[in-house]
Amino acid sequence: MRRQVQLVGLLGVIVLVAAACDWTMVGFGPGRTGFSGSEKSITPSNVGSLAEQWKGTAGNQVSAPVVGGGRVFVTTQPDRTGVPAALMAFDAAGTGCPGWQPRVCPAAWTKTFPTPANALNPMSMATPVFAAGKVWSGGASLHALISVEDYGSGNWNYHVGGAFDPATGASASGPLLATESAPVAVSDGVAYGYYSYATFCLCDRPATQMHLGLVAQRVDGSGSPLGGFLPGFGESAPAVAGGTLYLMNRSRLDAWDAMAPPSCDVTQPGCVPLWSGQLAGEGGWDDMPAVANGLVYVPELSGDVEVFKAAGCGAPTCAPAWTADAGSAHVVPVALTDAALFVSSDDGHLYAFNAIGCGAATCSPAWSASLPSGAHVPSVAGSVVFVGANDGTLAAFNAAGCGTTTCSPLWSRNVGATIRNAPVISGGRVFVTDDSGAIHAFGLT
Repeated sequence: MRRQVQLVGLLGVIVLVAAACDWTMVGFGPGRTGFSGSEKSITPSNVGSLAEQWKGTAGNQVSAPVVGGGRVFVTTQPDRTGVPAALMAFDAAGTGCPGWQPRVCPAAWTKTFPTPANALNPMSMATPVFAAGKVWSGGASLHALISVEDYGSGNWNYHVGGAFDPATGASASGPLLATESAPVAVSDGVAYGYYSYATFCLCDRPATQMHLGLVAQRVDGSGSPLGGFLPGFGESAPAVAGGTLYLMNRSRLDAWDAMAPPSCDVTQPGCVPLWSGQLAGEGGWDDMPAVANGLVYVPELSGDVEVFKAAGCGAPTCAPAWTADAGSAHVVPVALTDAALFVSSDDGHLYAFNAIGCGAATCSPAWSASLPSGAHVPSVAGSVVFVGANDGTLAAFNAAGCGTTTCSPLWSRNVGATIRNAPVISGGRVFVTDDSGAIHAFGLT
């Protein structure tokens, strides 16, 4: 009997470890660190043996992948020719796929979301998220009021997505998570995502107003939304850590109580965050804050990453604790470990900084690495950092550096098309999508 109990306990540990290796949302987790500390099968000593094990064809403007329940999930975008948006699932191990190095894998299942006939434009699909044992996908939940002088007016709605069984793609119980193209963050069973409201005026002087709102709702569908407020136009994807919700826009970082977000419009008096940080540079739509080490890292178009204390400074407005200077180039979302901050730049470099600063107001990189063309979003697993580039190169570096200020890759491969999205590392494999609409899986030989 004792042996049987021990076996059950061991199986429980195995299940927990396997689940911990899943990469369930953009940025790995709600803190958007791009770091899986539990994924340690790929190391600096064996990364050189990575080979492409399988590949698959997804479709138009394929998203970054997420991994959960033994599947890799991506979304594709609709176009004006009638090609629908889709949520697709692939077997993470590439089991049973024909061919050899790489095997060619069809999707295990595909869920399409046709565009309604009365929609003016195809609506963008957000990167999926894996939560509560289900895969969730959503397109722009858009409510539009169309006013046309002398031609009357009309209303139309476009809601797509929902919760799906990861094994079969069948619809599963769960709410439609509010989402725009910015990816959802899920923390403690609560999803944080955007909805939009658009007003079109087709008259002598055409004008369009877009309003973005952020909603927090429970993935089990219980209760009413925790909040729904209008944070303003151009907000980033949300990051959540330590019970705090962080949002950045072109000029500001805001921190809100994650479990009690307000139901208000920030343009109105009385709707104020826990604290704010005024940015010296300009934030970008593709950027998002990342939270780790008791700090919030805010990338800017200027090439700087401003770093604030996650708990604030005891005042309504806070200055950054320090700034990482990655040069005068656009910075995509960052990746973080306990020791290092990784920043990719359009100047073709990956920069590594001490994650807690250098003791000065402005910090220079501890080391850097050059890629053949502009680098994109980095990701870290264990002690290896992966990054894709414009020319299709996927490269791996020792996350601890190489002992000098300029490092060479430990391994690299070219997939044949630009890698814009962050690599995902799960279960001993590295998954990337490219501009041709393909998904690639690399594993140790």
